[in-house]
Amino acid sequence: TAFIGWSTVILYLFAYTPLKKKSVLSTLVGAVPGALPPLIGWTAAGGGLNVQALALFSILFFWQLPHFMAIAFM
Repeated sequence: TAFIGWSTVILYLFAYTPLKKKSVLSTLVGAVPGALPPLIGWTAAGGGLNVQALALFSILFFWQLPHFMAIAFM
């Protein structure tokens, strides 16, 4: 749980935030820390990183891309 939490913080601060001003790929990079918080809750509740946890991560990761693009083009 702590490792996933710190990974989220580090990816957000040192990968996503600097890329926002430099590349449109920042959305793809930012989707990773955006999809990690449910995994923090999953592991904190006693579940391991299993297929269900990775499915949840995948759904949230892939949902963020069209969601952001829809907002950007409004």
